[in-house]
Amino acid sequence: MNKQIPVNQQYLIMLLALLLVAKFILVPIIEWQDELIADTSVKKRQALKAERLLSIETELKQTIENLDEQVAKLNTHVPKVDEDNFKINTQKSLVGIFNSHKIKIERAAWLVPPDRGNMYPVTIQLSLSGRMSDFLASHYDIEANFPAAKIEELRININRHLEKSMGTFKGRISLKFFIQSNA
Repeated sequence: MNKQIPVNQQYLIMLLALLLVAKFILVPIIEWQDELIADTSVKKRQALKAERLLSIETELKQTIENLDEQVAKLNTHVPKVDEDNFKINTQKSLVGIFNSHKIKIERAAWLVPPDRGNMYPVTIQLSLSGRMSDFLASHYDIEANFPAAKIEELRININRHLEKSMGTFKGRISLKFFIQSNA
């Protein structure tokens, strides 16, 4: 009972075996090679970047030294103060400016970042109300007395604005100062 497999079926079996070899052996090998090529190209880019950085190392060191010198020069413009005394004196000056212009300070609060380095910002938030024309004059005085202060936020609601009057305002201003710790 020897049955011979017809020739057509033998060809089909050989074709099936060839397809299985291609599917389970050749395709995984090709995928693995693609991964190796991708990894190699990533490593090549990293190596080129490292080589470029090494070639400009002296320029980078010189740039860092120049930046350190510039920071040192800028530090001379930022006052070295005791934070509490700075806040008290600044707030007294601001109260004096606003009182001289008949502007009411409804609330004042200092904000200081929790992570303080050698130089850090302190911000005072003031809630104000009064006549708009007086606010403009006080704004000029603030800039004249605190040239290093930065207005971080200014929100104003204007009421009763007429043709002959600028009206009244209610608003909030945040002024930021940079200081260096005295320690």
